[in-house]
Formats: sequence, C-alpha cells, structure tokens
Amino acid sequence: RGRGRGARMAGVLAVPIHGVEDEVLELPKESLPDDPDEIMMILANELAPLKLWLELGVSYYQQRRIEQFATVLETSTGEDGPLYQDYYKEDKAGRIALLNCLAAYHTQLAARTKTKIKKDQHFQSAVEHYQTSDKIDANSPLTWCGKGLISMAKMAVIKGGAAQRSGEKSAEHLSQALIMFENALECDGTCIPALLGKAAVLYNKRQYLASLQLYKEVLQLNPACPPEVRLGPAHCFAALKKPKKAKKAFERVLELVPDNVDALVGLAVTEMNTDPDGSMTLEQQEAFKERQVSKALRHLETAYNAVQKGGGKIQNAMLLNLLAQHYLVRRELDKSYALAWQAFHSTAVPRMRSEACYHIARTFHIKGNFEQAQKFYEHATTIQADFVLPYIGLGQTLVHAKKWTEAKVQFEHVLRHHPNDFEVRKMLGCVCARSGENDKALEQFEAIVNLEVEHRVDEEVYVEMALIYEASDAAKALDCYNRAREQFKRKGTAPPAEVYNNMAALYQKVGDLRKSRTFYEKALKSYGSPVPDDSGSFTVDESDEKVVRALKGSSVTVLYNLARLGEDRHDYHYADQLYRCILKQRPNYTDCFSRLGKIAEVKGNNKFASAWYIEALKINPKHADSWTNLAKLHVAGHDLGNAQKKLEKIVRDSPHDGLSNVILGNIYFNSARWVPMDRDHADRHAMTTKYTSYLSRALDFYRKVLQKETGNIYAANGIAMVLAQSGRLSQAKQIFAQLREAASGQLGHVWVNLAHIHLAQKEYGPAAKLYAAALDRFYSGHDASLLSYIAKAQFAAATTAPRKDEALRVRDRDMLRKCRRTLQKAMHLSPRDYSIQFNLALVLKVGAENVMVSVRDQHQEWIDASAQDANLIIEPPFTIRDLELVDNDNMVMRRLAQFLSSVTDEREFPKSKREEAEAFVSWGKEASDILPTYMEAVEDMKKRYEQSRSYIKKAEQERADEEAARKQAQEEAEEAAKKEAMKLPVPSHTYQLPPVLYRDDKSWDGCMPSAGGCMPWPSGASQSSITSHGQELFRDIRKAFGVSDEHFLASLGIRQVIGGLLMGDMRGMADRVSEGRSGSMFYYSHDGKFMCKTICDEEHWAMREMLREYHRYVIDHPDTLLMRILGLFELHHARKTHKLIVVANVFNSSLPIHERFDLKGSTYKRTIGRDRRGTSGIVHKDIDFMQMGRSITLPKGLDEELRRQIVLDSAFLERQHVIDYSLLVGVHRRKRIERRSSASGGEKKGELHKWSREHAEELGQLFTELRKSAAEGGGLSLGVLDSLSFDDFVAFAHRSSTSSLIGAGKLRRDNSDKDLLRELSSEIDASSGSLAAAAHRAMERENPQNKGARGHFHKGGHHRHHRHHTRQPLKIVKAVPGTSKFQCVEGGMLGTTHDDTGPDDEVIFVGIIDTLVPYQWRKIVEHWIKSVVQHGQNFSVVPPLEYADRFVKFCTSLVKSRPPSDMMEGPM
Repeated sequence: RGRGRGARMAGVLAVPIHGVEDEVLELPKESLPDDPDEIMMILANELAPLKLWLELGVSYYQQRRIEQFATVLETSTGEDGPLYQDYYKEDKAGRIALLNCLAAYHTQLAARTKTKIKKDQHFQSAVEHYQTSDKIDANSPLTWCGKGLISMAKMAVIKGGAAQRSGEKSAEHLSQALIMFENALECDGTCIPALLGKAAVLYNKRQYLASLQLYKEVLQLNPACPPEVRLGPAHCFAALKKPKKAKKAFERVLELVPDNVDALVGLAVTEMNTDPDGSMTLEQQEAFKERQVSKALRHLETAYNAVQKGGGKIQNAMLLNLLAQHYLVRRELDKSYALAWQAFHSTAVPRMRSEACYHIARTFHIKGNFEQAQKFYEHATTIQADFVLPYIGLGQTLVHAKKWTEAKVQFEHVLRHHPNDFEVRKMLGCVCARSGENDKALEQFEAIVNLEVEHRVDEEVYVEMALIYEASDAAKALDCYNRAREQFKRKGTAPPAEVYNNMAALYQKVGDLRKSRTFYEKALKSYGSPVPDDSGSFTVDESDEKVVRALKGSSVTVLYNLARLGEDRHDYHYADQLYRCILKQRPNYTDCFSRLGKIAEVKGNNKFASAWYIEALKINPKHADSWTNLAKLHVAGHDLGNAQKKLEKIVRDSPHDGLSNVILGNIYFNSARWVPMDRDHADRHAMTTKYTSYLSRALDFYRKVLQKETGNIYAANGIAMVLAQSGRLSQAKQIFAQLREAASGQLGHVWVNLAHIHLAQKEYGPAAKLYAAALDRFYSGHDASLLSYIAKAQFAAATTAPRKDEALRVRDRDMLRKCRRTLQKAMHLSPRDYSIQFNLALVLKVGAENVMVSVRDQHQEWIDASAQDANLIIEPPFTIRDLELVDNDNMVMRRLAQFLSSVTDEREFPKSKREEAEAFVSWGKEASDILPTYMEAVEDMKKRYEQSRSYIKKAEQERADEEAARKQAQEEAEEAAKKEAMKLPVPSHTYQLPPVLYRDDKSWDGCMPSAGGCMPWPSGASQSSITSHGQELFRDIRKAFGVSDEHFLASLGIRQVIGGLLMGDMRGMADRVSEGRSGSMFYYSHDGKFMCKTICDEEHWAMREMLREYHRYVIDHPDTLLMRILGLFELHHARKTHKLIVVANVFNSSLPIHERFDLKGSTYKRTIGRDRRGTSGIVHKDIDFMQMGRSITLPKGLDEELRRQIVLDSAFLERQHVIDYSLLVGVHRRKRIERRSSASGGEKKGELHKWSREHAEELGQLFTELRKSAAEGGGLSLGVLDSLSFDDFVAFAHRSSTSSLIGAGKLRRDNSDKDLLRELSSEIDASSGSLAAAAHRAMERENPQNKGARGHFHKGGHHRHHRHHTRQPLKIVKAVPGTSKFQCVEGGMLGTTHDDTGPDDEVIFVGIIDTLVPYQWRKIVEHWIKSVVQHGQNFSVVPPLEYADRFVKFCTSLVKSRPPSDMMEGPM
C-alpha cells in the first residue's frame, strides 16, 4: 500500500482504494499472476478507473501473455464488465480506449489468420467494437483510425492457403482507409495515428511526395516519436529516386535503434539500388556495383545477427528474401531454398510471398528441375500479378520445353510493363526466331539496337540478327557480324570460331573469296586447328592434344568449307589436296568423297568420279548424295536405265528424297522429248501414248516433291517444263518468271527455260537478253549451248520468214553480224559441236546471199532511175569491199559445209543436215562464179556516181548557201524584232506651263497627273512640256509592287519637283531635296516611300533599252532586290531637259537606320577611314564592312534565298551590260537607346519671320554647305539632316548659339567657315528630338490630311523617333502584294551583322541600287586607264561579266545562316 497519487511508478499498477483518499494498492507488473481473475476482482471491487483495466491488459500484452490480455479486455468490455456499469458511464474516453484496443487486437488476428472464415470473424468483431465506440462518441479520432486499419488489413484476402489480391478490390480498400483517416483528422487535425495512417495509404497509392509531407508533419508535431516512424520518410525518399536522402533517413533510425531490422534492410536495398555515375567507365561501374553489394551484405548480416541475438525467429520477409537472393548468387542453393521457404511462410504480404516463391523457383531452375521451377514460377505469378520476374523465369522454362508460343506470351507480358528491358526483349527475339517469326524477331532486335547505346548492345543480339539475315540478305548479315565483332573487341574477348566461319560462308556467297578465305583461317586459328598452306596440305602434331581435339570437333567443318572455297576459286588442286588431308584425319567423312568425285567430273574423268562415289558408299551404303551423283553420271552418259535404277533405290529407302525424285522426273521428261512425233510415223498413236505417259510420270515426280517441300524450286521448274512441252506456254512462262524472282541467284535453268518460252512466242529480243543474262550470271560467259541459243534468237530477229521457194531475207544486218560473232565464240568453246558449225555456215550463206540479191536488185533500180533523170544522184548502196567480204564469207562457208558433208556419224550429225550442207557447197560454187558480175555492177554504179559528183557538189553548195542565207535572214529578223520590241511606246504630251511657280500657288490644286502619267496643266503657260515613258509597263510594275497610281501621285507631290526644276531653285523643297556626289538631285516624297532622281542621258537611254526586260524580270521575280523603278519622265523647259526616274525607297520603314553600307565587291579606295567609322548617317563601304567584322546573319533558309536572289539579279544586270551597281545595306539596332528629345521652347512667329527675311541669303548658303558637308561624310549626320526642312532649320538656327554669328554677318561668302559648320552640326545632332517635332510640323504643312501622324523622313527612309525608351513590337508583314520575303519585318529582315548581338537584335534592310550605269565607251576608257595606272588593284570599273562575278562572290560570302529564331517579333 502507498499513499498519495504520486506513489505510482512505471513498473507498478497503482489501484486507488475506493473511499479512501491518497491510498493506493500497488501491484508490480513484472509479477502479474497467470490468472488475471484475482486482479480483475480487485479492480472491480475498488471501482478502479477504466484506464487501469486497459493498463493491466497492455501489461500482459507487452509480456507476450496474449491469452491473459484477451481475457482482461473481453471481461472489461463484456456485459457484466465495468464498461456498461453506470459508475463508468461518464468515462467516455476510458470506455472508447478499451473498445478500440480490443478491436485493434481482432484486426491483428484477422491479418495473421490464414483461414478465411476466422479472418472474417475477427474483422466482424473489430467492426462491432468500433461501432460500439461510435455510439459512445462518434467524433473519436482513434476510432476512425481503427476503422482505417481494418480497411488496410483487408487489402489481402487469403483463400485456400494462397493470397489472391484483386487490383480493383485493393484500390477500394485503400480509398476506404483514406476516408477513415481523413475523418479522424477532421476530428483532430494533430492526431498522429491518423497522420501516419494517411501517409501509409498514400504511399500504397504511390503518392510518395504527399506521403512524405505527412511524415514530416508527424515529426514536427512530435520530434520524440518512436524511431520506427522515421522509416516512413526513408521509404518515401527511396520511392522518389532520392537514394542519398533515403540513406540518411535509414541511418538516422539506426542512430536511435542500432539493431532495427527494417532500417538495416532498407539501407541494404538502398545501397544495392544506387546507380553508378554516368561518367564512369564500364570497369569503374562494375567496381562501384561490387562495393555497393558488399555494403548491402554487411547491413543484412547485421540485421540477421540482431534477430539471432534476440533469440527470436526471423519474421522479416524482406530480410529473408534478400538473404535468399544472396545465397542464390553464391550458388548455395540449399540455404537459399530454406530462407525463401521461411520467408514464404512468415508473411501474408503478397509481394513478399511472391518474391519468396520466385526464389524457390530459381533454386529448382538452377538445379535443372524445370518442372518444379515452372510450377513455382506460375505460383508466384498468381500471388502477385504485377511482379514480372517470375514471368521471365516461366518463359525460360517454357523455352526449355520448346513451347515457343507460351514462352512468347510470358516475355510480351514483361515488356508491357518494362518496354526498355534489354534482356527480356532479346529473349523474345530469340523465341520468335526459333518459332520461325523472323520479322517479329528482327523487330525486337532492332528495338534493342535503337534503345540501347551502341557500345552497350549485347553481341548476341547482332549474332541473332545475322543468323536471321543469312537466308535473305547476306550484306546485312555481314554488317551484323561485324558489329558483333566490335562488341567482342570492346570487351577484350575474341569472337567464337562459329562467327568467323559464318562470316566466311557469307563472303563466299557474295563472291568475295579473298575475305572468305581470311575468315576461314581465323576460324581455324580460333579452334586451334592447323591452317592449310597454298597447296591445300597441312600437318598435324599428334602430341598436341589441342590440335587433335580440334580436328575431332567442328574445325573439320571449317576445313571442308575451305576446300569448297577452293572449288569456287577453280583451284581444284588445292581443294583436292585439302579433301584428301581431311580424309587422313577423318576417314569416314563421306562428304569429302563426294566432293572429290565432283572435282573428277569437272576434270572430265567420270571414271574416277564414279570410283570416289563408290568409296563413299562403302562407308555409308545409304549415302543418298553418292547414289544421286552416280545416277547423274549415268544420265550424262545417256545411260538412263542405270540412272533410273539407282534413283529408284534411293526413293525406296527415302520416298521423299527431293533430289532423287526431281532427277527421276527429269529422266522421264527427257525420255518424252526423245519420242519421235513425226506425222508420217508408222505407229503415231503408240508414240503419242508413250509421249504422254512419260510427261505424266515426270509431272507425278515433281508434284510428289512439292507436296513435301513447297519451296523446292527444282520441282517447280520441272512442272513448268512439262507445261511448256505440252504447249501451255503462258502458264509455264508465269511459273518461270516467279521462279526467277524467288531464286534469282540459285537456278540458271529457270532463266534459260524462260528464254525458251520467249523464243517460242517469237519474242526474240527478250529471249536473247535472258540467254545472255543466264550466260553471264551462272556460266561466266563460257557455255557453248547458251551461245547457240543466243545466236538462234539473234538470227530469228535478223531475218524474215521466207515465202515458199524463196531465200531468207535479212532485215537487220547488224543483228546478223552479232549472230555470226556469237556462233564464232561458241565454236571456239566447243570446236567439235557440228550443229554450231552448221549454224555458222547457214548464217554466212544467208548474209552473202542477201548482199548479192540486194546488189542485183538495187543496181537495176539505180539504172532505171538514172535513165529517167540523168541529174538524179543516187549513192551506190554497196562497195567493192562489201563484195570482197561476201567472197571471203562464201569461202569460209564452203569449207565448213564441205567438212560437215563428210561427217558420217548419224548420232553426231543427222543425214538431213548433211544434205543441206552439200547444198550449201553447191550454192557457194555458183556464187563464186557470178560474183565478178556483181562486182562489175558495183564498179559501174561507182563510176556513174563519180561522174555526177560535180553536180552533187554544186547542189550541196547551193543547199549550204540557202541555209546560210535563211539563218542570216532569221537572225536579222530576230534582231529587228528585238529592237522593235525594245522601243517603248513613249507618248509625249505637251502642255502650257506658267512661267513662274510658287510653292503656295493655289492654282496648282487639283492639277495632279492622271493615272496614265500625262499631266493636264493650267492654260496660259508656254515653252514647257513633260513626257512619260513606258507608262503602261510602269503601271504593271507599280501594280506588282503594290503601289496604286493614286497613292503614287499623291505621295510624290510631283508639282513641286517640276516647279523647282523649271525655276532652277530647289530651296523651297530643301526639306526633301539633296544633291548626290554625281550631281544628281534627289527628292523624297512626304511619306518617305519614293524618291525622284535626275539622271544623265546614258542612264536615261539605258533604262529605255532595258525597260521591257526589266518589266518582265520584276514580274517574274517579285522578291528581286533590284532598285524598284516606278516611272521614267522627261521635263522640257527653256531649252533645258531634265530626265527623271522615280524609285521606291530601300529604307522605307518606321525604324531609324543606325548604320548604312554600300557594297560593290571592290576594295580599291572603298573606305571612309577608320576614324569616321560608326558615325551616324555616314555610308560605310566594302573595306569598312570587312574590317568591322560584319556579316549578314539570317535565319536558316532565308540566307539561301538571299544568296539565290543576289545571283539572279546580278545575272540580269550582266545581261543588260551595266556595271557600278552596289548592295545597299541598312541596319536598325533594336537595343539602341535613342537620345531623349531636348526640344526647347519655340520662338514667336513674328520674330522668326523677321529674322529669316533679314538673313535669307546667309541661311541658304549655310544650309547648302551643311548638306554638302554631310554628303561628304563630315559634320552633321545625314540621317538627322534628311529629317530637317529648311523652315525648321531656320527656326533652329535662330535659337542656337550660331545666331549671333549669322546676325553679325560673319559668314563668309566662300562658305569656308568650318568652325561655324562644326559648331552648328554638333548642336543639331544633340537636339535631334526637336528636329523630330520640326519634321512632324513640316509634314503637317505639306499634307494637312496626315495631321497627327508621327514621323519624319530622310534619305535613308521613314524614321520614327520616340520620346521614351520603351521598345515597341515589330510589325510582321505577310502576304501583302509588293512585299518581298526580305521586307517582312518593318520593311527588312530580322538578323544581325556582328557577333556581340542576339540573333534577332537587328533589322537588316537590303537592296541593289545604281543599276542604270551602262558599260559604254566612257567606262571602257576608264577601265583601260585604270588597268594601266592602277595595275593589280581591285578597282571598281570592270566589264559587266567580271563585275557581276565579283559582286556575287563578295556579297554571297557575307551572308551567313543561323538556326531559326522562335521570336519573330519583339520590343523595339
């Protein structure tokens, strides 16, 4: 007993005495009795709090006295227990705690119970207890947590001793659990069990990041929580592929609990799953993996020892599975099996059980017990369907059982979950290859090659691919073998001998015999076998066991293949010697005897060949090849009876032997061909029956072969031959054509038979081609019989079928000569073939006879024609040389025919042919007798022809003169037409112009030119007129460039130009007029789009001459860079003529032009000087462009278009014979910070007007001097000057520091006060903002309808100044008429001209200007002078072709490309 509530201690159960204050009954927890009834009686009598009942039960549970624990809780919650007593009715927390504890106990029992009935009972009990708790307090968070645990425990349903989990059911239970835990958190947001439960649910849902956040929240709420809680974040980090953080979390758990098995296992798994750095070499990666495995094994060993030290049984299934895998790798199969079996029975988690079952299956697999292995693999797949490793093992066992289809299903299942698995895809490819699905196999292997890095592809993949390709594509097969060799080389190992042998066989197949021999020798060296010398011999050291063992193995096959290679090289001595050497080592190698017999056949010694075949039959009396070869010998000797007997013997032993059946079919087919089928035969019916019988028997044999071997091309060829012999040529032709496609390189007879069909159908050309192709492809051009067939086709194509009693007529002499050469070649190959000699005699006779007949007939025709017209010239068809050749051919023919007529052997040369040969001899004698007559006829024709030769020459000369005159007339007509076409329809309209023009004269309003270019001026004026040239052509040009006539005239304000030119005073238009270096005047329209320029006479006439071609060119090339000339005018006044052109402004843009370049490709004095570079408004030149490191860098594609357009435009200008043109380049820098406007207050209008009148002369001189100075590159920038009108200049000068100098009259008349100019220029440049406003006001005065428009114009184009530094988006112009692809961004292109800017930091404007300078006598003289004075210098004036070439090379070299930019518009 003790007093005071503080007397309770952790190891004591303190029961307060009912009715006595501060007095308790202390019961030590360590000595609790086995029967808890006595203690429960005390608790009941003393009305102890319910938490003591719970504490008593928990004490028993902690001491693993589960039965007593259950008794206490069931008693306390029973009907007679304190739970339902009125005394405890207010203790809701205690009642709920007892019920939840008992419910959790039943949940645990349900998870551990394997019987479904008992499992369901425990779940039901747990649910009932939680429902009772809900009745007490529906908002108890722990009750909701308990319900969530029930749902998680129900994820696995055990039935019949095996766990079966449905994915949908599992997801349903997880969702229910999540709802329960969320309900608990709604009751208490800081409920740690609910947070942990929800984290576990999210982890199982693979929402690892959300689960990790909940675990972190738990640790923040209770940093001193049990160490096991930290396992949750560790597993989350591992699932999120963050091995370093996972490792730290596991290590933190071990710091708190060093022997925590779960942490040790997790740390081991993390170590094993840590991937090496990708920068490591293969050796470094392997070493890294070994270190990680060693670390993992140490952790597992620590975990195992910790469990053993505790004296308990290992219940951690993951630890057991990992140890089982370790011992499996070490091939300690019994230990692995025991651990896996223990893991299988120690857990109800499906994944762990499936993995344990998988390890058990692997132990059986390694032991070779494939039946048991397959059983456990299948069991593992039923436990956990998404665990793919058992499917791999199952597929392997099915492969061992040769169940290809079932194995393929297993591997495909794995690939659906892991499509990039290298090994599984390789196994699937091998299975497909074994089952004959080569296309699917190649698909898998090629997928491996595409997925994997090349050096990581297994060499077995390439070998398997090569084996598939061997039958269809030797080149691809060799490529695969070579890649496999590279993989072997990379690994430092030599390829197996089989690879070398297969490569050698493939090289032999494709005809590369040298490489084939090299690889055969490599294979022999790999086997350790001796390599034959050049004679085919090799010696064997009997004491060398390696050599002896190699010769007893597969190396003999390589030696045999090497001998076959010798046969292909026609080195029969080498092959013969090698076969004999093989027989010394392997006397029973029957194939060597067969090949020796074949070599004897090739040498023409059939007797020795027969002896070799008989030797083979002594070793193997049933050797079918030897019997077949003997039969072939009999067939070659026309001994068909013996051949048939031997083949029938083979067929009796092997009824389906393909070769024997085919040869038997050939024998019957040839027998049918020898049956006489003459119409006058005595027993024609019997012969027909025999013929049909032979063909039927042959057809039966061929069909018999095809029934078993559907791809046997020889049998198919035989059937086609039977069809052809039966007269069914079309069907036979179709079969032969298909066979030729299917076996193009295997069966030459197919080609020959197909040619026979063409010949029979009188298709002589295709027949000859097929014969020739077969001859070259299969017989190396050396086969007399095929040459005879070719000659037969050629002869048939060269001659026509004669009528009765007429000789053959030759229709193609060239073909007949080819036929003769073909027969001569055949006769050279087979000199004893009488049929070839007869055919050659026939060809010679037909050729000679045809010439003689032609001479006779044409001579008579020639005489008759000459008699009718003595001047008729007919060239003699033949010469004496032709008849001399006929005489020679006749002599050869007579000799051949005389020899053939003396042959008496009927078998070699039939009697009928001998009689024909005798007839040839007789004809030859007659021809020799009459040949001189024909020669006389030819001589007569030649003589007559020579006599009339003068007439011929005269006629030819007349024809030549006539042709020359015709050509000259045609050229003159073309030249005249060209000149006429070049004359422009220039209508001249003369109008009376007033003698004096003022800018503000209101009488000019409404007097703009009409659309046709003709200007109706007011009446009353005289001595002035204006002419518009080519107005229709220029209207088309303006339309092509998107310029309407109304806009053109309104924008140009041409009345002021005419007035200024007539009066010789341009000061009134000083804001838009400047003078160039050549003296030409430039006038810019008020909107800056057009420029009016005076030109010289040479340029004027050059434009008129090229106008039509210019019109056609710009219409055909809308993207041209050429200066856009929109009008050509002449203004006549007071005996003066001003020639004008109107062109489009290259720099027509709202963007300011910061840099200008004029590029010609010349380097002589083409620079403005280093000190003046970069000055605003200065036009830089070629040397400046290069030395400033500039280029025209454009998006890829646009650069090629620009180069192409430069080439086209230069070619056009070269054709027009003009030079001195240049590429004008303008650059707007989008990042340039414009200077702020600093406009000062305006002066009063009256004061300014008075001051300007007083100093008008000085101001005009000063303004002119400023323009001259700017044009020469000094002082005021040209860009600012062009934006300045004369009125605004006067206003600015009045308020500037120079006004005192002007007012004092200090400006000298010679305009040489440079200091004043420099000072005024600097002030104007510094106040460019006020000039913008001034220009704006000037524009409003000139064109009041544009009031409010913000812009001003200068020579370079239309600039817009902004008062702020904000950058505006660029305007992208697309599909607008008249806008080329080089003007789509504010009139230019996005790009850059130097490397220190971004790809789109600049807008570049380009155009080719000054295109009207003709290369005439002035330029020719200038070129000649500069060639002498400036010899070696790259000066500008050169001939047009040279100028164009230089211009193109220089300008295209400046254009570069860059990758296309994604930003096509951006801020200014």
